[in-house]
Amino acid sequence: MISYINEHKTRRIVGYKQINLIEIKIGNIIHFKYNKAQNNKNPHVLVLNPRWKEKLHGLVIDYMTLLDLNKLRDFIISEAEEVDTDTPDSLDLSLQALSTTSQTPSVFYEVRLKSYLKNYFSKVSVYRTYDISGMGNIKLVRYDFNR
Repeated sequence: MISYINEHKTRRIVGYKQINLIEIKIGNIIHFKYNKAQNNKNPHVLVLNPRWKEKLHGLVIDYMTLLDLNKLRDFIISEAEEVDTDTPDSLDLSLQALSTTSQTPSVFYEVRLKSYLKNYFSKVSVYRTYDISGMGNIKLVRYDFNR
């Protein structure tokens, strides 16, 4: 799989901050060490659900171009505005609103996000689950969409 993470690091990632597992929230972008992976042992992941059935569910941004991530962000924000017009134009806050206000994270994924991912990421699967016990050296990614 082609990785676009260097493009993200050069253009949008402004830093990393060490965090604990319990601090991870829906909508965060995190980076961590995951030795159980066959390919990407240090993924950058947009968190969809930090703990469901002892797994973290998320989308790997390493395999998304800047444009792909921008489109995903715009989709999530527009979906959140349908649910609550007062939702701020922010990826993390919009994702949190969609996942908690109107439905559970699993319903949000099944009803709204799954078909989007099939349409826009048909050649590569970006959805992943990670055993929480296998995650280490977790860092919050400071990602700036305006750069």
